[in-house]
Amino acid sequence: MPEHDEVKRVQVQHKAMLLALPNVIGLGIGLKAVQGRRGDQLCLTTLVRRKLPPDALEPQAIIPDELHGIA
Repeated sequence: MPEHDEVKRVQVQHKAMLLALPNVIGLGIGLKAVQGRRGDQLCLTTLVRRKLPPDALEPQAIIPDELHGIA
């Protein structure tokens, strides 16, 4: 399970790339949610204007599922 410092490092390292994606309005660190249920694993949280299914986005606009092993 990643530690806060590790997640923060990945957030800082990829901030510019993620904020340049269309629809992305912010980043944070939180607990990973799966099927609407919050777990206990820290993750990088990407805030979007509107959640869209991947097939409604151009391939280059899709937020990666993981960055350096951080979800």
